[in-house]
Amino acid sequence: MKIYEKRNQLRRKAQAGKELAKGFKGVNKDNLLKLKT
Repeated sequence: MKIYEKRNQLRRKAQAGKELAKGFKGVNKDNLLKLKT
């Protein structure tokens, strides 16, 4: 897998995480963001 393809995949996962986080409390959102970085 090429580097840019993997980066795009991670970006999609991060976007999905943000969508999920809207349904959760702020604390859970912060935890999701920490996992993504």
